[in-house]
Order: sequence, then structure tokens, then C-alpha cells
Amino acid sequence: MKKNLFLVTGILISIIFMLISCVGNKAKLMVNVAPIKEGNMELRYITPQQNEGDAVNVLYKGDYKNGRIEITLDNVQYLDGRKDCMLFIYDNERRNGTSLPVVLEKGRTITINIPEDNNKTITYSGTKQCEYFNELWHVLQTESKNMQQRGANLNSSYANLQKAFKKYIDEYPNAEISYMLLSILVKNMQEETENPLLAYCNELCLESQSKNQWKNTFCDVLKNLQLAKITATRLVFTASDKDGKVYSERDIKGKYILVDFWASWCKPCKAEIPHLKELYAKYKSKGLEIVSISMDRNPKEWNSYLERNPFPWLSLIGDGQTLSERYGIEYIPFNLICDEEGNVLNKNLHGEQLNAAIKTFFDK
Repeated sequence: MKKNLFLVTGILISIIFMLISCVGNKAKLMVNVAPIKEGNMELRYITPQQNEGDAVNVLYKGDYKNGRIEITLDNVQYLDGRKDCMLFIYDNERRNGTSLPVVLEKGRTITINIPEDNNKTITYSGTKQCEYFNELWHVLQTESKNMQQRGANLNSSYANLQKAFKKYIDEYPNAEISYMLLSILVKNMQEETENPLLAYCNELCLESQSKNQWKNTFCDVLKNLQLAKITATRLVFTASDKDGKVYSERDIKGKYILVDFWASWCKPCKAEIPHLKELYAKYKSKGLEIVSISMDRNPKEWNSYLERNPFPWLSLIGDGQTLSERYGIEYIPFNLICDEEGNVLNKNLHGEQLNAAIKTFFDK
């Protein structure tokens, strides 16, 4: 009898322990929405490959009333016990709404207060990380308003943002939300001779690839923006020949360099090639160099065209999307005209304009 009693007691203790464990894994979210008393909300986990309009990875969706949202989440897969999400709140007509970052934490209740007065800051509470994020969010909102004012001291705002982000990232280096916010900031960053926030961003991206996909995306955004600034005045590219050998701008030598972006499927591109061959024959001895970079998606089609129609200059193939974003190419044929130092002299000259530019250069 005692043996059975001990067995039953053991089973009950195990069940209670399991129930406690399940409850402990649940995260709770409480939001006080003063401006929008009634409406609907969605809590989403967003990856860098998705945009805010995608109805994917929805962790919770529902209506709310009386300006209060209270939900319990029990089907969330956490990273290090946390999950960085986005909360979308709308009125019933979806005319008014807001979106907010949310840091869920396993077994904890997160509270967000959205004041009716726009001059007051949204606050986060409930966990230690919320306290840190609340401070970052306050600085972000304050400095965003300051930078919109005429005559604002941008360097001062960037310095305050740098301190706030560093404090948060030092404490929570794996948090995705900080890199989501930084990605938005650097895209809208204005030119300044000294920018402590940009310098800090560069430090963050000195390391190799991270397991944090938002950090990797942020570093890619930062790299592409910096590259775009360079390529506004300088020739910068990487592309491969038919044998897979990779070339860059450092491999191109000439007094006057024409980089022609084209594709084997592009009729205007192919129609321009005879004219380029004439110019090359006329000015090569004087220092003209031409490089063709194909934006073909199918390398076989590009290579097949070259076998039938060989170019007398270096012909390469590159990533069309990367090249288009880097140089602002909206259509092809498109070209860059550079001097021997790689400085961009002109863009997208064709026909008689190209003839005149080359003649003027070599007549000097």
C-alpha cells in the first residue's frame, strides 16, 4: 500500500512540475493603448528577408477593447530565452496605427505604455532588458525629433545615439532589435564630417559573419551604403571572366576607361557594340580601354553570345542586382567613363555624346 502511495505521489509531483515548467515558459504581453481605444493587433517575428506587409510568422493576432491588450504566448521558440518581435496596432478601420519593437522574454510579463500625448515617450517595463531597451528607445525618439529641427546639432545627436546603442548592445550583444533599428538609422543618416554613430557601426561590423541574421543584414546595408558613396565618384566593381577569374577595378589600366554594362538579351546593347568597336580601334593606341560587364542571369547565354561575337577587349559577367543598386542603373546599355585613377568623369554617354567626350579628352 505504501509502495503504491509513493508511486502515486511521485506521479503527482512529476505532473505538477511539468505544469509549472509549461507556465514558466509562457511570455505575457500587456499594452496600454491610450490613443486607440479599440481595434486589432498583430505580433510578428520578422526576418530580414521579409517586409512588414508579409502576413508570415504571426505569433498572435486578435482584437482588443478599452485601450488594453493582454495576451499570453505559449508557442514561441526563443533565442537565448528571448524573442525580438514587432507589434502592429490598428484601429478597426485601419486608418490609424503604430508599430513598435517588442522584446519578449520567456516566463516574463512585458508591459508597454503608449501615451495619448505625442510629446510623451512610449515606455517599456517588466524585465531588465526592457529597462535597457526603454532607455535606448527614449534616446532614439528624443534625438529623432531633435534632428528634424532646423539648425540641429547632428553630431551631438549621433553621439547620444552611439552611447545608447553601445550600452544596450554591450549588455545584449545577440539582440536582433538593435540591428533592425540601426539599419533604419544608417539608411537615413545625413552626411557629417565626424559621426560617432557611424564610426561605432563600422566597429560592430569588423567581425566576421555572425549567427545573428539581423546583424549580418545590417552590416551588408552599411557596406553597400558606403560603397554607393564611393562609386558616386570612383570606379569600384568585381566581376568574372568566362574561366571564373575574378577582376576588379584595380586590374583595369588605361588613360580613358569605358565600362559598358550590357546583357546578351538586350537588343539596344548589342546594337551599340559595333560603334564601341570603332571607337576602340581608333583610340586604343592613345590609351582608351573598354571593359564590358554583362548582367546576364544565365552565364551560358552570355558565353554562347561571346563565342559567336567576340569582343576585342576584356569581357566579364557580374551580379546584375548588385551592380544596378551600386551604380543606380535603371536600364541598359549603361556606361561609366573614368580616368586612369578610376575617377568617374561621365556616366551613360552614347552616340555623338560619347564621340565628343572621347575626342575632347584625347585632344587635350
